[in-house]
Formats: sequence, C-alpha cells, structure tokens
Amino acid sequence: MDKKQKFAQAQHRVITYGGVMEILNAIAKNSGTNSASYNHNLKDFDGRPVSGFEFTTHDQAAQLGKLLSDLGIKYSHAYDSIKSQAGRLEIVSADRARADELFKNWSSWVIVEPRITGNAELDAKWYRVVSKSR
Repeated sequence: MDKKQKFAQAQHRVITYGGVMEILNAIAKNSGTNSASYNHNLKDFDGRPVSGFEFTTHDQAAQLGKLLSDLGIKYSHAYDSIKSQAGRLEIVSADRARADELFKNWSSWVIVEPRITGNAELDAKWYRVVSKSR
C-alpha cells in the first residue's frame, strides 16, 4: 500500500469538527421530547467536579458514548438509579479540557450552525442547511 492509500484510509477515520457538529445535530433532531446536554459543572459520586453529558434515555447515552469513543475521549456511565434511564456520561479528568472546548454548552434543544470564518471557500465547506425546530 502506498502513502496516498494510507493517507486516504486515515482521512476516512478522522472526525472533523464539522463532523462532530453534524453528529450532535443528528442527536438533537432525534431526541424528540427527551433531553441531553453537556455540562462542565457536574459532580461525581465523591463530590468532585467533572464534565460530561446528562441524558434522559439509553438511546441518547449510546449515541453520545459512541461519539466520545470515536473521538478517543474516555468516560464512565453513572445512572440516577438502577431503574432509571436518566444518567450521565462523566469525562475522565485527562480528557476534560478537550471535551469542554469541543462540546461547550451543547444541548439537544439547540441545533448547532456552522461557524462563519470570513473565508468564503472554508465557509462553503461548513455550510449545511439545518432545521431550527424539532
């Protein structure tokens, strides 16, 4: 396999910032009346501050967990109770700063629009028509 083929394969495995936003948009659009959000002021069971996603259904947890795994961000599951679907995906401290920067205050009630960079060529790549209502 030559270098071009290796590069092409690696390119398919990379998730860009725009790709992350598209995945978050898809989760937001499919959430219905359920909610999920990213919060950097959560507390773990020992009372220490952690960042992570709060969710109300297992489906949201699975989608958000897959995204975190694809990005190489380590996390743990914490549920409100044994019978509850609601819970949190808590980001490990080593990946917390990167996750905070990437997800900021994302919520399933918000559709993320592409950034305007001022560079028309780059903006055209970012541009996606998104639904602003669910």
